[in-house]
Amino acid sequence: MNVVSVVQNSRMSVWQYVVVGVCFLGNLIDGFELAVMGFALPQLPGDFATTAQKGWLAGSALIGMGLGALFLAPQADRYGRRSILILASALSTAGMIATALSPNVWAMFGVRILTGIGVGAVGTLTILVAQEYSSLKQRNMSTAMTTIGYAVGAFTAGSVGLILLEAFGGAWQGLFLAGSVLGTVGLIAMILLLPESLAYLVMQDNHRSRAEILKIAHRMHLHDVDPGARSAESTTDVGGGESKEGPFGKQYRTTTVMLTFGYTMVVAAYYFVANWTPQLVKDATGDVATGAMVGTIVTFGGILGAVVFGFLGMRIFATKIAWIMLAIAVVSQVVFALTLDGPFALIAAALLGMGGFAAMSSYMAATPPLYPTLMRGKALGSVVGISRIGSILTPIAAGYLVAYLTGVGLYLASSILFAMSAITAFCLWLRTRSHFEREGERRFSTSPTSLPHSDPNSVRLGNRLRFTPK
Repeated sequence: MNVVSVVQNSRMSVWQYVVVGVCFLGNLIDGFELAVMGFALPQLPGDFATTAQKGWLAGSALIGMGLGALFLAPQADRYGRRSILILASALSTAGMIATALSPNVWAMFGVRILTGIGVGAVGTLTILVAQEYSSLKQRNMSTAMTTIGYAVGAFTAGSVGLILLEAFGGAWQGLFLAGSVLGTVGLIAMILLLPESLAYLVMQDNHRSRAEILKIAHRMHLHDVDPGARSAESTTDVGGGESKEGPFGKQYRTTTVMLTFGYTMVVAAYYFVANWTPQLVKDATGDVATGAMVGTIVTFGGILGAVVFGFLGMRIFATKIAWIMLAIAVVSQVVFALTLDGPFALIAAALLGMGGFAAMSSYMAATPPLYPTLMRGKALGSVVGISRIGSILTPIAAGYLVAYLTGVGLYLASSILFAMSAITAFCLWLRTRSHFEREGERRFSTSPTSLPHSDPNSVRLGNRLRFTPK
């Protein structure tokens, strides 16, 4: 039996959860490495970086993320997920060390781009690997467990940033050295614990890949696996094997454009909220502490959103979750804009963070299954890389618009971005739900008694998970 089909239709083993855990750790380190710059900027002396130059430093890693997702992550379709992930992790760790040793602002700008390239590839490929090692039932949960790592890493950076500064006597270099230590831990974990993607190995179909499949199958306690057998999805036009055209080719263009546009809109809106909420709430209330508290609540809402997506994803299409969560985000942002203070604003801030982050997770979960195995790195990299334009430009644009619009006006304007993404997600759901239904049918066409780790109750549970649109 084909190993990909076995993995998709079986209960997840401990080793599969280990793989997802390594992907979570990779994203956690990414979140820490990006967020820690915000705590370093106030510590940079005036003769090292001017205020304008600090703005460039703040955006340098985001520029690198776009480059990493667009150009480095797609190489995983050619050289393997594991190899590129290890290379990207090494790049980001080296970038953190080089940042701590930067002699001037432009050297720091360059190495922060290097760090971002690694982060962009790791953030893209960890999602891909987590999905390819998950059962169909747990795929969205695995995506959520991976993406939540980024939010936890950013939250960790905020929680320990001040402690690190105090421990190093206010020296900003200590923040990046601590990040490099964390990155080294993640790199070692990838080298020791992360296997190559089984879906990728199946598509290689050579003596070396078949030997590796048997080795991984033995580690996962999978039996009766035929290392030379192709999966059912490799014979279909969506989610199958290698294709000569890219994600923007004729067959996939409409889906790719919808995914890219929808994800770019939600990322742009979410990054505006995440970056500007403390400042705008402080301007509205006159209280710095209130602004910081509301910003933290938005971040906490993001963590909650990843958890909510994980549980809903076991029963509902990812694209359907996206437009539902985005509808919640639009309503919450309007309520938040009209209050900006008090209990209603706090509740709206939490729901806003939840809806926005859950929608981003939904887009990420929906993307890889819609493409052939050897196109997934390029497809997901394109969606993530192009979306970086929104994450970079929206906070910058807000900096100029704040002179002309009130906080209420800015929040109402950015809610339009959430609404545009919601409409796109709804159309994408209508376009792709038949694919996910066919995917579910392939799962339930396999006898549970013939699969390792199978549960006789899984078919009854599966019938409830067939995602039949209501």
